Amino acid sequence: MPIKNGCRSYKFYLTILILFLCQLSAFSSNDLTFTYDASGNRISRTSAVERNAKITDQNQQNGFVTDSTLTNNVITIYPNPTAGHLAIDIKNLKETQKVSLLVLDLKGQVLMNKSGLSALTDLDITSYPSATYVLRIMIDKKDTEWKIIKK
Repeated sequence: MPIKNGCRSYKFYLTILILFLCQLSAFSSNDLTFTYDASGNRISRTSAVERNAKITDQNQQNGFVTDSTLTNNVITIYPNPTAGHLAIDIKNLKETQKVSLLVLDLKGQVLMNKSGLSALTDLDITSYPSATYVLRIMIDKKDTEWKIIKK
């Protein structure tokens, strides 16, 4: 009989430890917000985690994604999701700035590597299957990554 009580207390302390660790991980994130419907059911959870990201001001509206933090250039990529052709528009690009891009699959395999891009570039990914890809844009040794959805 004492073994059962010991087993119960072991499970109790293990449960308490797991709950404590879950709470600790929730407090370690920078911003955790929940959205509820009218009945009080949680419908979404948003967690903003601080990391060494280079994108700090990204807005997505009507298929346009804009980032204004990379070397004082404003980068707009549209449409996203795409059927195959993406327009990459880089405002304030100086002639001395070197621009290149990589298209990667979610496994990290490089599918496309282009360099010497201009301020307005058409990216053709029609030959790739419908999936999510990563577009990495590099301007003067600084880079930013974008999630691209191919329909």
